[in-house]
Amino acid sequence: MDAAQANKARKLYQKEVAKLVDAGMPDEHASVTKFERCNDLTSLKHIVCEPILSSMEDQNPEQYEVNYEEKFSGKVPDSIVGLEFHGIVDMKDIHGNDIEVEMWEKVLMNLASDLLQSGILTTRQLSSLDKAEGFSK
Repeated sequence: MDAAQANKARKLYQKEVAKLVDAGMPDEHASVTKFERCNDLTSLKHIVCEPILSSMEDQNPEQYEVNYEEKFSGKVPDSIVGLEFHGIVDMKDIHGNDIEVEMWEKVLMNLASDLLQSGILTTRQLSSLDKAEGFSK
């Protein structure tokens, strides 16, 4: 997705949220998506994700997890659901070398690799796009 497509999608999303709010749905419910979870929804119309990586840091492909992480500044939920992966598995690193990693690390590597190959923007890229569009904090 290029910047023009992302901007068009963002505008369509905002239009649909406005329709839900006009129909009586609370804004904090209308605005919730699985992609927006960075800040307290009651205080912002647009949620700006703050990446773990600084704007000066290079996005090293070996830092697969950090490329999609964002700082959390909201209220900690009452409960958290997660998955636990056990064991050590064999796989290849980005250079084609055989390595042993824990299962959870392989899952994260594969997810990040799939996201990058699919053209999904990293948290830093989304943050830069937000800043360019005037949504920065």
